[in-house]
Amino acid sequence: MGCCIVCSNNVKKRYDNPPRPESKYCSMKCKKEDNNTELTCRECTYKYIVRNSRAERSGYCSKVCFDKSQDIYGSDRFEKDGVMWVKARGKTKATRKGKFIQEHRLVASEFIGRDLIPNVEMVLHINGDNLDNHTKNIYVCASRSELQEIIHSSCAPYPYKSNLEQLKKETIDENN
Repeated sequence: MGCCIVCSNNVKKRYDNPPRPESKYCSMKCKKEDNNTELTCRECTYKYIVRNSRAERSGYCSKVCFDKSQDIYGSDRFEKDGVMWVKARGKTKATRKGKFIQEHRLVASEFIGRDLIPNVEMVLHINGDNLDNHTKNIYVCASRSELQEIIHSSCAPYPYKSNLEQLKKETIDENN
């Protein structure tokens, strides 16, 4: 006779024919409890229980929460391919109201006070984290070749400081 691995109660010996291996649980309740994991929903932060076999694939408590997370046009921001996208809301000239723009480009253009030149000015995340869109983590490259040169010459975190203050000053000087 052994002990239950969940509640430490005695496990009753089985007298089956043919004999089966000894059970690790005293009841079905303990077996279910051991095979489940408690997770937190990514959308609504509700705590829910899921089988261990599904724990890695599960992230949402219900289909409703999953659908909400996938509804990119119903929310103001979403992540795609490791980059955060936000609804522009007419904040820049290049993006009309309701269009989505990469958040790092929006942060840089709003800080500088002008739009970044599409397909010319590129944004580099200094610490290598594409989801960290703080102004101190953004370096605007003048061209795609400059960006590639920086990336190929060193590894993240890159030995650069944010140049947004400098670009902001240049924009102010151009407008005066």
